[in-house]
Amino acid sequence: MAPIVASKTASDRGNNAKTDKREDSNNSSRSSSRSGSRSSQARASNSREKSRSSTPTSNSNQRKTEPSKRTTTPSSAKSLTRAASPATQQVEKKTTIAYPLPSSTLHKHKQASIFTSGKKKHKTNFSSAYDAGSIPCRINHGSIRNSLQWTKDPNTLSYDPLLITCTEGFLETEHPFVFLARATFRELLKLEDAREKTLPILGQVIVPLRGALMAKDDDTFLMGLEATRLLSDLVEGEMNIYLPKLTQQIHRKLLTKQLRVEVEDTLAVLESNGGREALAIIRSKIPTYVSIR
Repeated sequence: MAPIVASKTASDRGNNAKTDKREDSNNSSRSSSRSGSRSSQARASNSREKSRSSTPTSNSNQRKTEPSKRTTTPSSAKSLTRAASPATQQVEKKTTIAYPLPSSTLHKHKQASIFTSGKKKHKTNFSSAYDAGSIPCRINHGSIRNSLQWTKDPNTLSYDPLLITCTEGFLETEHPFVFLARATFRELLKLEDAREKTLPILGQVIVPLRGALMAKDDDTFLMGLEATRLLSDLVEGEMNIYLPKLTQQIHRKLLTKQLRVEVEDTLAVLESNGGREALAIIRSKIPTYVSIR
């Protein structure tokens, strides 16, 4: 009976050993799973700690960058003010621009300076004589336009040298000399005894008149044409002697579109007042001239 018991115990031991091995394997798997879960928990905790540690650094970086932004804003503001300073300077310069005088609306010529009359070099004898008080007239500044006001009776005045000086004044380019010279010339030729006073000095008047016709300025040239027509109407055929000197200068701007009508009118007046003799002189200088007759 004893051997049978021993065999049973041996088999039981073998079974027990197998069960022990199974339990050991189960325990090892459980321990490995526990260790894996612990390691995963440790990793998760480490990642949380890293994220927590990273957020303060980012906040600190933001805090560090904020002062830099604050420091840059004043420089940008300075740059804006510096950039805006030229504009403000331009505005200040614009405000200091002098506006034209009210009298500039009445005439188109430059105003002569009244503060340098003693030191100024006059352009012609007319401005010099006017500043010296030798021209017996002044400007009457009306509400609409300027007019001439005589300081003496013009009928008692001698045309020598007053009319010659006024003709020289055609070359003036500043106000009031331009207006005074031209207005005085026109009114002197309208007086009753203008023909008798003009004929003795006609040759002396032609010299500055020719200078006005030779001027490059169109305004001066137009005044020369007007003066030529006025003289021709006054002395008529007596102008024929001086036509060779005048016709060539008159024809000089015949091809200018803006002046063509004025030139043709002047030549027609010279022909009308001078007759056939004037026509022959004009055609000798201007072969293409067409007679008004």
